[in-house]
Amino acid sequence: MADYGADNKADQMLKKEITEEITSTFLSGVNKGADVLHLENALYRKHNRMWKDTFRKNHLSVNKSMLGNVTVTVRLDVQVSMYWYFPPLGTVTLVW
Repeated sequence: MADYGADNKADQMLKKEITEEITSTFLSGVNKGADVLHLENALYRKHNRMWKDTFRKNHLSVNKSMLGNVTVTVRLDVQVSMYWYFPPLGTVTLVW
């Protein structure tokens, strides 16, 4: 499988779209007072001590400053299938 690099135009467009979607979802949840991405739950499960120090002791909720930098990694795998096509006239054409 060929690696065409991370600077592929499709990769960059997809990264931008996903980053914008995550950011807008997070901010709409903050405006409604909800943790729609369940980030507090992930913090509780993976970094319990940090969760206790920030959320539990201070009774904090998710706010805009908690988003920070969104980093998206995209890996597109495209599989091209080759098959033979036999048109009615009997000539053979390779279709990509």
